[in-house]
Amino acid sequence: MAESSAAEDASIGVEDISPSLSVPAKRGPGRPKGSCNKKQLVHSEELPSEPKPRGRPRGSGPKQQARAQGIVEPELPRRPVGRPPKLPPPTSLSIRLGNEISLSYSLEN
Repeated sequence: MAESSAAEDASIGVEDISPSLSVPAKRGPGRPKGSCNKKQLVHSEELPSEPKPRGRPRGSGPKQQARAQGIVEPELPRRPVGRPPKLPPPTSLSIRLGNEISLSYSLEN
């Protein structure tokens, strides 16, 4: 019995020494295993190499469908995008300090 337990200890020790052999090789994030690549190659040989359609087909959006049916939607006013244009420098200054008091100054030459 001592011999069988020694053999078990030896086999356990061998597995503990080299755990890297049982661990698969590292691969980057998002990269599939090699077996997945092989499956893709088998399928690609059988099927013609036409690209799969992705997303919504062209012209099937709600605006395109409405235009094709002749329904006219009122366009919303376009909002300005970006920085507003630079204003010209003021030519006069007017300050009002109440109901009856006001100050006016002209910057013209």
